[in-house]
Amino acid sequence: MSKLPINVLELPIAERAHIAFRAAVREVLEERAREGASVSIERDGQVMEVRAREALASFDSETSK
Repeated sequence: MSKLPINVLELPIAERAHIAFRAAVREVLEERAREGASVSIERDGQVMEVRAREALASFDSETSK
């Protein structure tokens, strides 16, 4: 995730919630990756199980766009 703006408290509540949600998801993916576990995700309307490291890499690449 990119750095938070200095004035994060001045952001609209929806944007702050989005930032917090993405941080929580990343934290869970990191924890599962450390454990060597997998996670269930939705891709193209299908629920599938993938390695947490793969999901984390995908999450990070989406975040950096």
